[in-house]
Order: sequence, then structure tokens, then C-alpha cells
Amino acid sequence: MQPLLEVKNLKVTYDSASGPVQAVRDVSLQLQRGEVLALVGESGSGKSALTKSVMRLLPPSAAVEGEVLLNGTDVLHMPERHLRELRGKAMSMIFQDPLEVLNPVLTVRRQIAEAVRLHDPQADTEQRVRELLRLVEIADVERCAASLPHQLSGGMRQRVVLAIALAAQPQLLIADEPTTSLDVTVQAQILDLLKSLQERLNMATLLISHDLSVVARLADRVAVMYAGKIVEIGTAEEIFYQPAHPYTWALLRSLPGFSADEEELYALPGIPPTLIDPPAGDAFAPRNEYALAIDYEQMPPFFRLSETHFAATWLQDARAPRITPPLQRRCGE
Repeated sequence: MQPLLEVKNLKVTYDSASGPVQAVRDVSLQLQRGEVLALVGESGSGKSALTKSVMRLLPPSAAVEGEVLLNGTDVLHMPERHLRELRGKAMSMIFQDPLEVLNPVLTVRRQIAEAVRLHDPQADTEQRVRELLRLVEIADVERCAASLPHQLSGGMRQRVVLAIALAAQPQLLIADEPTTSLDVTVQAQILDLLKSLQERLNMATLLISHDLSVVARLADRVAVMYAGKIVEIGTAEEIFYQPAHPYTWALLRSLPGFSADEEELYALPGIPPTLIDPPAGDAFAPRNEYALAIDYEQMPPFFRLSETHFAATWLQDARAPRITPPLQRRCGE
């Protein structure tokens, strides 16, 4: 079966005063129809640059190499007029701060209606606006439609942004930290809504998050990014219960649930490397307490752990010493 989205050897480089920044370094991944794939990692790991490449929303200072195939069509080399037709209908995106997306002087009704008319000029716009607001589970449709963005709560604004993104029933939804600006209770509501919509509409979702609790709630598969590269990818169960890369171990150890028996919450030492001049070998090596000598010299390949689970770490090489992950040691396994 052809994947809905296929990224092949993607590289994104930004021009800067200090030199070219290699934000995404030779990344490949696939996303099937109806699947939720989460990209996780620290800020600056390349998650947003990767997803904005899919939408062709990068600034002029960015140089992009590789392929981004949506339904087999190369998005990166598509004429702009064709790309405008693709955005919204085939793929759409929601961002973490709805106030940056919504027009502050237009009502919700006008903003959703604009998206509806853009993709279907023959539609009954008023009826479609009400349908979309009900779809995102807004109870008082008329009051919300007549409101300006600042008159709504953060959760309501995010629902409105989601309604706009769904106006043309896209096959792919890209969600960039969709709950970061919301309180915990509202976060749970938005996450449940996203999961419900994804299942009802059979919509593929590419989720960006640094919050592993969000990922555990939504994702079918998880790709862990570090320093512009994917270092581990697998099903959610494999990543959470059988992690293989030391960086994934560190991310999981920093969760309160995994640190319940410890006096202090684990903090990953050091800082990510500069991507103006990435280090040779494994970029995580200077922060990795299990690093081998080869980690400082050669970049590890992907080692296949199962049909769906791959990790780029020399610890998975047959010649490497056997190390029990710290999470297993803590649990006495």
C-alpha cells in the first residue's frame, strides 16, 4: 500500500550570520492513512522544520533537499498555484498559539466561512460553518460564530482553528504543539477531540510535541528526533516500553511517572549541539553516559529491532556491551 506521506532523505538548511544551520539532516519517514505519527524531542531538534517542509511554509532563507511525497506527488517541486490547491484539501496544519493564526478583527463566522468558500465556492457557507463548529464540539454555536477571537477562551480558540483546518476535509493534519498554551484540563479535552476526529474522519495526523504524556495519549507510532535526525522510531508501545536509544531513555526518565521513586526529577545533562557545525559521529555522544568510543567517530546506522522498531545507536551493534536500560534497572527488571 502506498503511504499517504513519504519523506525521503530530507535536508533543511537555514542561512544565518554565523553560517548554515543544518536543521534537518537526512530524515526519511512514512505516514499511512488514518495513522497518528508523533515527532518528539527537545526544542531545536528539527521537528517544526521537518513539518513546515511538508507544507512548504519555510522562509526564503531555508534551502531544502530531498523528497516529500503526498499521495505520490512531490510537494517540494510543485508549482505554487498547485500547492495552494493542495493546502487545505489534502493537508492542513494547526499551530500551538491560535491567537497568532486568527484575525483579531474578524468574527469566527467570517474566518471559517473564508476557508469554506476558498475550497468549495458552491457550498452553503452558513450551514457549513455551523457543521464545522459542531464537529469540533462547540456547544453554543451561534455565540461562538459571532465572537471575536479575544472573546473566547484558549480552548475555544484552538477548536476554532481546528474547525478552519478541517474545512476542506484534509487527508493529513499536521498538529504543531496543539496543547502547549492550554491548561491541563483543557489539554485533555483537545487531545480527546483530536483523537475522536482522527478516528471518525480516518485522517492521518503528524503530531509535533515535546510532551510525552500527550504522545502516549494520541500516537500510533513515535519518531524521536535529536540534532536534526531521527534517532529512534517505532510503535508507541515499543518506544514507551522497549526504548533502545539512550536519548529516548533520558526523555522517559524525565517524566514524573518514571521518577516517582526518586528524590529528584531526572534532568538530562548538557545542551544539544550547534547545528552550524554538527559533531562527527553520534551527536548525542557528549551527553550520553553510555557512549562508546565509536560514537565520537562514526554516525550509527539504523539497527532493526523488529518489523516496526529501529534505533540509530551503536549500543545495538552485536559487538557492543550489553547495557540494561536505566528504566528497567529502577524497576528491578
